[in-house]
Amino acid sequence: LPQPPAWDARRVLCAQVPRRGARPLRLACVYAHARNGPARRAMIEDVVAWMSADACEVMAVGDWNATAEDADVAHWLAGGFVHAADAAAGGPSQTRVVGDRCIDFALFRGDLRFSARDVAPGPSDHRLVVYSLVQTPLDQ
Repeated sequence: LPQPPAWDARRVLCAQVPRRGARPLRLACVYAHARNGPARRAMIEDVVAWMSADACEVMAVGDWNATAEDADVAHWLAGGFVHAADAAAGGPSQTRVVGDRCIDFALFRGDLRFSARDVAPGPSDHRLVVYSLVQTPLDQ
């Protein structure tokens, strides 16, 4: 999918995933700024705006370098602009190898339903987060 020109392709990657018998899913993989708060806030705002641009089902997953409770993300959740996949899939768990912060998670819009959320060892100081989606046919 085309990305807004201001996005750094090293930080956000967008794709459209075909689903048999359902609308395509728009997906963004996110790596938010860790040490630059204003840049992180601006990036999260841009991603949420992209997610809200039309009626497609959309999911943004990755390393937000903020928890869902941090103001940079909580503002969008509280306003109903996006939803936390962790809340829909059984709750967060620690995603950092050291520490107890959950900064790797998914936000979504649309009628997505999740059957599970799992974490697995990753190649860095973060665990990989895997979400299982329940297929929703178009005619429902």
